Amino acid sequence: MIPLLWNASVHVRGFLRRYMPTNILLDAIRTRRGLKWGVPAMFLAGPYLLAASVCNALIAHGGPGWLNLFVLLFLWNMMKFVVMGPVSVTLLVTARVREWNARRHADVAPRARGRRGSSGVANSRKDWVSVAPIILGWDPGSRGARRRGPHRVPTAVDTLGPDHLVIEYPKEPRQ
Repeated sequence: MIPLLWNASVHVRGFLRRYMPTNILLDAIRTRRGLKWGVPAMFLAGPYLLAASVCNALIAHGGPGWLNLFVLLFLWNMMKFVVMGPVSVTLLVTARVREWNARRHADVAPRARGRRGSSGVANSRKDWVSVAPIILGWDPGSRGARRRGPHRVPTAVDTLGPDHLVIEYPKEPRQ
C-alpha cells in the first residue's frame, strides 16, 4: 500500500511541476537567468491574495463551499511567490560571488620565459586570448564567424598542472 501511495504522489508531483503555471514560472525564476526576476515576481502575490479574498467573500455571502479549495490554492500560490523573492536574492548573491571568484581565479596567466606582450606584462591573459585564435587557425573576423553570431571568441577553460593555472583558449568552431 505504501509503495502505491509513494508512486502516486511522485506522479502527481511531476504532473503539477510540469504543467501548472506557477510552478513553471518558479522553475524559470530558479535558473541563473531568472534569478533577477524573483523580487518582481513577489508582486504576483497581490493578485493571488485578492482572488483568495474574493472567493472568501463569495463563500461568506452564501456561495458554494467548494470555493474553499480555491481559497487554499490562491493562498498557497501567494506564499510561494512571497517566499521566492528572498530565496532568489540569496541564490543570486551566491551565484554572483561564485562567478566573481571564478573570474578572479581565471585571470592567472600561463607562464612563459621572458615573453612580453603588448600590455607589458609577461604573457598576460589579454595577449594570450588575442593571439590564440590565430595560432589555432580560427579567425574571429572570418566570413563564417560573422554568420554564427557575435564577434566574440568562444573560449573554454582548462586547469593545468599541480598549481592549477587556468588558461583560456578558443574552442574549435562547429562545422
